[in-house]
Amino acid sequence: MELIRSYILNPNADHDATVQLYESPNVSDVVGIKYQPDVLILGAGPGGLSAAHKLTLRGKSVRILEKSEHTLAEYKDSNYDDTRLWQNAMGDARFSESFASSDGYTVWKGSGNGGGTLHFGLQYIDTESLIQSSELDPAIFAELQSLTQPQKYDYTHPAFNPNLANLRTSLEESSDFTTHNNKVYCTNLETHSRLLYGDVYSSNVTHGVHIDKLTMDNQAVRYARDSQGKRHYAGSYVLAGGAITNPHILQNSGIATPDTSMYDHLGFTVVYGKLVQQPVYSQVYDPDHLVTLNIDTLQKIHNTTGRYVYKAEGTNIPAVDTNKVWDFTNFTTQHIGGTAKITQWTSTQTLVYPPTHSSLRWNSNKGKFPLIGDFEGSIRWGSLPNELQTDALAQSLGVPVISTGEIQGYEYIPQDLGLDNDNIVGHLQTRAADLSWQTYYSLSPGQSTALVLTHAQSAVLNKTGSVAGVDVDFNRATGDLDVAASQLLDAYSANENILTGLGYTRLSPSPGLVSTINAAFVKTAMNSIYHYHGSCSSLVDGENKVNGVSNLYIGDASTLKKPWGGSTSVPAAVQGLIAGSYASTSSSM
Repeated sequence: MELIRSYILNPNADHDATVQLYESPNVSDVVGIKYQPDVLILGAGPGGLSAAHKLTLRGKSVRILEKSEHTLAEYKDSNYDDTRLWQNAMGDARFSESFASSDGYTVWKGSGNGGGTLHFGLQYIDTESLIQSSELDPAIFAELQSLTQPQKYDYTHPAFNPNLANLRTSLEESSDFTTHNNKVYCTNLETHSRLLYGDVYSSNVTHGVHIDKLTMDNQAVRYARDSQGKRHYAGSYVLAGGAITNPHILQNSGIATPDTSMYDHLGFTVVYGKLVQQPVYSQVYDPDHLVTLNIDTLQKIHNTTGRYVYKAEGTNIPAVDTNKVWDFTNFTTQHIGGTAKITQWTSTQTLVYPPTHSSLRWNSNKGKFPLIGDFEGSIRWGSLPNELQTDALAQSLGVPVISTGEIQGYEYIPQDLGLDNDNIVGHLQTRAADLSWQTYYSLSPGQSTALVLTHAQSAVLNKTGSVAGVDVDFNRATGDLDVAASQLLDAYSANENILTGLGYTRLSPSPGLVSTINAAFVKTAMNSIYHYHGSCSSLVDGENKVNGVSNLYIGDASTLKKPWGGSTSVPAAVQGLIAGSYASTSSSM
């Protein structure tokens, strides 16, 4: 095929654009770029950024297309480069994407320059047992560690938090699991400077471009087409959209995907704390609090109690009874003229005694409606009739609550654990020796009374479900769910034994609601913890090149051929480095 160069001007670009094409399409179908890169990378997650970094070291020209419109600069402008704001970052919808799978699980994945992953975790970057189980080259993990320089808390430092040190010591003394002081996504623990993987490569990233198809020609990718119909050309291509997006693009492109099932970890969360006993004193509404019997108060009485308490006025009311407030509630059923003769005055809270009625009639009936007090006068809360002393009225009137000094019982209040949740990132982790389970110890900012444990599967699991188009169906078999529940129950039991020995109490799920955590409970409580990987493992060779396609590589966790034992940020970056080591400038000509 003859190579043709077309020169176009993209009105949305800030430079003249030269595009090298393998055919001469309409100018409007071509995205203006300064040059045709050696390699086009689809996805700016940790895999795509790693591939770009590696290719740049090899002297290759690179361009990354990222679906999300939100940039790393936005992330930094939100102060998410501070590790103490990790929870805010994780909850920001600009930097994540979620939807429901066909079988009712929540699918949640990172989005934006750096993905969602390396923003939140760098566990296992130097965990030898997991690296060995993955059968990946340890040298690549060492390369990633050199690139990122993640930090680890120094427990030997005299100023380090003693409560965390004691917790770690107790965990390490257990023979039921191994304990890990994981490295964290931080470049400076003193300044809380967050390791942002988007900084690894940021020179040529275009945001807001959603690639949905690769067009093939003679066993090679000719161009990538985005959702707007624009064509993006390069010598080689690296897919780095993740375990869900990659199969979708490949299926749209007619590239065989015989097995799109994937690995994913199930897990559930338990919250612990330490309780302190405190007496509970009897409380009452202050009986000496003064209540003014004005129209506003009378209206509140009616609104909260439903009683008919009015001021009464009329020329034939005796002078001694004028400017008084009465409770006419019981009299409503006794009035000879009917109930409405009394209830009609609720809009004004003032009963008008008819001039045709005599003073004698008033005097003969007033024993049927008790006197409350003087209108516009004050009365002690404790002097009001019992039927008016309701919680609703007291709260409406702002009557203060006071203690009687008498102990009516005891309550247990969570105390500050002293783990410095606002400054220390959760990093401790326990793991079964056979890699069947893992438990994360998390510290949430602003929640100094809580230690959050997430029990999850590790490297002993099967692939489940499938990715078909944009649909995900996990289709977990009953047997797999039973195995997962057993693994997670083992994790819970092993860690629970240590924590209860240290004086911790399970706060959630509350023992009052769930007396015993057993396999049946775990099976209903467990859910995905969003570690999708392996959906494209059958499509690539040892260089992460797609079988049968000369210039297409995959560089993220979707290519993992064995289950990874934890969060997939590190293996995604490792697979990106592998793809970047081999992706060439082979063309589709």
